[in-house]
Amino acid sequence: MRIALLVGVFLPLLEAGMQMVKDTKDSQAAGICIFASVVANPVLAWALTMFLDNNGLIGDKERASRLSFLDKIVIPVGVFVICLVAMLAVGMLESQYGLKAWL
Repeated sequence: MRIALLVGVFLPLLEAGMQMVKDTKDSQAAGICIFASVVANPVLAWALTMFLDNNGLIGDKERASRLSFLDKIVIPVGVFVICLVAMLAVGMLESQYGLKAWL
């Protein structure tokens, strides 16, 4: 499962992210996503970066002012919670944090 996530999710996201970096605003988001991917999980890192970027904490702060509450809070937090629950259910966090699988 981890190899599939690494090859199927992390590397394509990394490649796409590096191609999108054109200025400092983009490099902040890419750096946080990469760092969080190494520490936790690529999908959780993407959801966290999406939350930070949509709220104007990193990246383009002007774009954040044009987004709705749904785009800023509900969607990123919802994706983060769904991914976290799925990882807890199948036991992906057992070896790192000692949390037993729910299923």
